Amino acid sequence: MPELNSKKQIARSARGEITPEFLKQYLQYEDQDLLRLLNDGDPRVRTAVAGILGQRRTMDAIPDLCHRLSKEKALYVKIAISDALSRIGIVAIPELSRYIGRIGANQYQSLPEDIFKKWDYPLPRDLVIRSIIRMGAPALDMLNQYLFKINDKAVLSEIIDAIGYISFYSKDRSSFENLMTTLAKNADHALIVWKVIRALQAFPSERTLQVLERFLLDSDVPQHRWEAARSLGQIATKEAAEYLEMAKKDQQDQVREMVESALGYIQDKEK
Repeated sequence: MPELNSKKQIARSARGEITPEFLKQYLQYEDQDLLRLLNDGDPRVRTAVAGILGQRRTMDAIPDLCHRLSKEKALYVKIAISDALSRIGIVAIPELSRYIGRIGANQYQSLPEDIFKKWDYPLPRDLVIRSIIRMGAPALDMLNQYLFKINDKAVLSEIIDAIGYISFYSKDRSSFENLMTTLAKNADHALIVWKVIRALQAFPSERTLQVLERFLLDSDVPQHRWEAARSLGQIATKEAAEYLEMAKKDQQDQVREMVESALGYIQDKEK
């Protein structure tokens, strides 16, 4: 057993896991020295350095942290860099935005093949967006500006994820009109439409219900219908339940499953 634990620790160290004691040895380093160590061959050093730069909220480190994140392979280093950029705050967003959709391959490239069965707001897949959403509502103003500056649909898709996630958990409703404009401008882009439908769960209002009803009952795209059902379930009003009842006999299995799940979720919340 000790040998097994030792192997596990070696593996974690190779991914950049550190102890508080390991980090302490770098606390007295100047920022410029830390920046040089951000490319050290030992992933533990990179984790420690990123953590300290984040604690200090070193704005001059933003370009180096973003570049390192774009090529980093070690898990704990990625986490430390992401945390550092989140701590530094919204001043990091302009540099971070250059890397949206360009790190890893976990982002949605097309519509999903199955429904999302959990009742929370799905964590965005893009690593850069995960850094930004941790900045919370202060990031929304800049993200909304990007809705109208970005021509790359893949990047726009991730921006919508960020706005939806932050809005849902902060209960900030200020992005609604911009999302509606984005929806209208991208009505022929199935993935963008799906992302906006998902984001609408963060904006409970009569107008939102009307938009979701239209997609639930009239869309030819099953993914749009089931995502509308899920967003209606999250809004969980009497009117939302009435619209869901109208879709119980949808011809597509996954849509019906989502409708039933949403109705069950609403009923559970009423108890």
